Amino acid sequence: MSIRRKIALLIFLVFVSGFGMSYVLYKIFITEHLKKLDLFFIDREFDTVLKGVKNSISFVDSIGKNEAYWDDIYNFTLNPNEEFIKSNFDSSNGTLYDLEINFYLILNRNLDTVLYRCNLDLNRCSHIS
Repeated sequence: MSIRRKIALLIFLVFVSGFGMSYVLYKIFITEHLKKLDLFFIDREFDTVLKGVKNSISFVDSIGKNEAYWDDIYNFTLNPNEEFIKSNFDSSNGTLYDLEINFYLILNRNLDTVLYRCNLDLNRCSHIS
């Protein structure tokens, strides 16, 4: 084998071994670090989403507990009347605005619509049957 071929083979082996070592070091150190970094950010984002969902569930739960004791609404489904609507769903009543409720639907046992309101402007979308 000539010296030229030996030098070319040596240069080739140095480059191949350099690339191979670089690849191994990349896989061992950089990839593991990136995985840990990705997992850290995923955990942080998941925690943020989870807190938001828990807050929403808590909010809905508090509204449900508040409305669960409201026997008047049951009586209203049996005998709809304007007085009940004015005292509970009128735009001057701030409860719906405070709870940020922008849709209300009341059905009777036959699933007939007794009352529905939508949007925060209660006069825009309303129906009483």
